[in-house]
Amino acid sequence: MSHAKSREAMTTIGIVCGYDDLHTLRGYMSHLAPEIDSAAPTVVVLSGSVTSPDANASEAEVMADLLAELLPGQPSLIEDQAMTTLENLVNSKALAQRTFGRVERWIVFCDATHRTKVSVLARLILGPRVRIISVPRRARFYKRIVEPVLLVVEAIIALVPRLQPAFRLAAVRWRGVTHLSSRA
Repeated sequence: MSHAKSREAMTTIGIVCGYDDLHTLRGYMSHLAPEIDSAAPTVVVLSGSVTSPDANASEAEVMADLLAELLPGQPSLIEDQAMTTLENLVNSKALAQRTFGRVERWIVFCDATHRTKVSVLARLILGPRVRIISVPRRARFYKRIVEPVLLVVEAIIALVPRLQPAFRLAAVRWRGVTHLSSRA
């Protein structure tokens, strides 16, 4: 197989982590669209559940609509169950592998506030050669304060997967969307 052919066959998956403020997703996706276009993944997995009791759609669905508007023709998949950054990565990896089998490269797109946590978790879940691309996004002060704590908690849970269901339940309850607690 020639070098050009092997590059064409390479499956690169982009994962876009959603965040629980649906009102800022347009700006977030506007910043991400040029990065996604430049990275040229085979497909983008848009990841995020319904994370607000007032929401009518999941983060992933909202981001998919915005991506279709901003980058028409960019192939995407929706992963609409993730309540946490850890679940964004675990669920997106599972969906991509079910869809494509082997994935050669991973690119994770996130906001700058979550970059450190995403970098650590992505390496634990996707491997050491994952690429992280972050963009600016306004985040509430308390979110910036809790990120280091959540990084430690989610890293431990990544290493001890049997803790994931309890962490999911806690995240669902924290966000007040208890109707999702039985979904996986």
